[in-house]
Amino acid sequence: MRISDLKGTGFDFPQLSTMKSMKTLDLSFNNLIGEIPTSFANLVKVDFIYLTRNMLTGAIPAWVLGRNRNVGRST
Repeated sequence: MRISDLKGTGFDFPQLSTMKSMKTLDLSFNNLIGEIPTSFANLVKVDFIYLTRNMLTGAIPAWVLGRNRNVGRST
């Protein structure tokens, strides 16, 4: 799923925890604010997560680094 380039003034993360078969999650360039939601750990088939160019806070959860092949998280 790709949701990118919304270029707003700051959005909360979208609710995606029910999308159990999703393989790629691209939320880059959206000005998302806050921490990576713990509910994203339920996205067990996601291999690629792109969170580039958002306003994230906090640490990257261990489940992201341990499970995903590719994590894009630059500022």
